[in-house]
Amino acid sequence: MTVLSCRGAQCLFAALAMLLVCAQASAQTLPAIGRADWSLGAQLEQWQLPAGESMGLTRLMLRRELGRYLSAGVDSYAAVRGSRGGFITLGVGGEARYPLGEALSLEAGLSVAAGGGRGGYELAGGGLMLREALGLSYRLGYTDAVTVGASRVDFPNGGRITSTQLYVGYRHGFSSLYVPVEPTAALTLDLSAAEASPQQVGAYVQWLSADSGAHLGAGGPQQNLGLVGASWRIAMGDGLFARIEAAGAASGANSGYMQILGAVGYRRSLSEHLALEGSAAIGAGGGGDVDSGGGLLLQAAVGVELRVTRRDVLTLEATRLKAASGSFGARGLTLRAAHGFGPSEDAPAGTPREPVAHTVRIRLVDQQYRGTSTAWSSRPNREFGTLGVQADYFVSPYFFLTGQGLAAYSGRNGAYMIGLVGGGGRLPLSQHVHAQLEALAGAAGGGGVEVGAGVVGQLNASLGYQAASGLGLQLSIGRLQARRGGFAANVAGVSFTYQTDLFAFSDRSAD
Repeated sequence: MTVLSCRGAQCLFAALAMLLVCAQASAQTLPAIGRADWSLGAQLEQWQLPAGESMGLTRLMLRRELGRYLSAGVDSYAAVRGSRGGFITLGVGGEARYPLGEALSLEAGLSVAAGGGRGGYELAGGGLMLREALGLSYRLGYTDAVTVGASRVDFPNGGRITSTQLYVGYRHGFSSLYVPVEPTAALTLDLSAAEASPQQVGAYVQWLSADSGAHLGAGGPQQNLGLVGASWRIAMGDGLFARIEAAGAASGANSGYMQILGAVGYRRSLSEHLALEGSAAIGAGGGGDVDSGGGLLLQAAVGVELRVTRRDVLTLEATRLKAASGSFGARGLTLRAAHGFGPSEDAPAGTPREPVAHTVRIRLVDQQYRGTSTAWSSRPNREFGTLGVQADYFVSPYFFLTGQGLAAYSGRNGAYMIGLVGGGGRLPLSQHVHAQLEALAGAAGGGGVEVGAGVVGQLNASLGYQAASGLGLQLSIGRLQARRGGFAANVAGVSFTYQTDLFAFSDRSAD
């Protein structure tokens, strides 16, 4: 049995990379452990925009299977074809399936998301997106499926996009181990035949020097820019690995630029502490007046990895990034810092392994911003709302690391997005009630907000309730401010939360 869980941060992925760190294991029999089924999926569709324009998008989905007929999770949509590179939305969604045969199912879906870009308020309005879908799903074996169907998308909060179209998609299923709430739901699992997959969750900074021929969407030369982001990587054996990463602009003159990439690569160990690696990536990105054409991005990188501890590594890469259809292109350096989960990539075969519990919490977040002055935005409104996902990894019962991705859905700042990472502390006040403080930093932009180069920081204080089932509610107040620029806002938030323990299986000598 193969079990896997992963979690990511920076603009939604950052949150995911920390949520799903996970498990595949060696010869052990574990009582009182449950198994949760998940799936990762991608879909392609083409929206019709005003004035006869069209825009091709890819949809990335992470789903928790809620029994045989229902699933729910998080979504990201990104433009990859047309002239709207940088149009991105983030949100939540779910599907209901009705079996028509052994492998064929009727599938109905609903997504609620927020965002926009490369057209801003005129196309997406306040940023709220609704999407309904109806299609067929055909299962390929136990874990994989293909989907076809029709969807309808609308931006009801002042937007001009209303479109009905066909879609095609693919999803891959996997499982994670967790501590069940009800003992009767526990499994006794013999994991002696399982193979382990080393994984890494990390953050990175990327310095990019623009090509001489690159220009802005509004004209003029493209300047150099810096990005901050987060990544999740899983080893696939024989030196191969796969990685998902997301980043936003944090220096230069392109605040609001964002990219999401998926990569495959090869790693070769040179010694106990050094390794070489190379990777090729494809994804979507744009915004901040970067001329990324339809949004499709290609990236190649080669680098050297330095193992600092048994679990922590630093990687320095030479990077080449290019838009497939726009003028944007750049060369630069990427510095990654990552923490490993599961067995070591260099551990000898047969190394003893043991289960390690990782406490995680996912939050569905609604935050309302109120500007402290008229200088906070180029638009006249003083407030708007954001929607997104935040995920926490508890390093102890009282301290956690966190990442979030949010996008505007109300007000007049559609296309605003923010990705933050940080940490916090939780103080229990009773069996079910707790107080919490957290500090985060990262990148934000778009929607006319005056964030300077894009670097922002946020402080939050919260009061939360968590039931024995792991479900909870959290109320918060905070302050968000750009390092440069006039953007500053008082923030009030409400979060629906779920906390559980996930398991990873690690080398016994490494932990």
